[in-house]
Amino acid sequence: MRCPFCKNANTQVLDSRPVGGGDQVRRRRQCLNPNCEQKRFTTYERPKLKLPDVVKKGQTVPQAFDVEKLTRSIEMALRNRLVSPDTVEEMVQNVCDRARSYSGKNVPTRTLGMWVIDELRERDQIACILYASVFEEITTIEQWRQLLEREANALPESARRKQMDLLNGGEDPDDLSP
Repeated sequence: MRCPFCKNANTQVLDSRPVGGGDQVRRRRQCLNPNCEQKRFTTYERPKLKLPDVVKKGQTVPQAFDVEKLTRSIEMALRNRLVSPDTVEEMVQNVCDRARSYSGKNVPTRTLGMWVIDELRERDQIACILYASVFEEITTIEQWRQLLEREANALPESARRKQMDLLNGGEDPDDLSP
């Protein structure tokens, strides 16, 4: 590993530890160049596993799976939402894991988009609806209504109760008197 500051090829690993649930290795390194100003830096290593190609809507030629594009699309849906970068990384990893285990040779973008919607639905319903509205090319109020109904019905009962609590000002709806 070259030093990112002085480009010296001689570095030494000072410390290694697993991170990200054991999916990555964090290495603390030291540059062995005596003239290097920075001396120490950190690297992260993770296995590079083959992802299937992606077939876009209306096209027949597959394209390489772009993890950065997937990350950007999830981050855009979560913009201004209270979701940590670690959660975004976990969501991207979950979608990539599903893509790796996909039974077909190529993954259709429709399938990828539905996996992203599933991940967003579990963590932030508003981000899920925002992503789905772009992904599904929603253009009419009727389509919005159908999307909202579908997502409301897709929520688990515990999430529905939580929403009702919020709508009732934080009170338990069963405790409200007429």
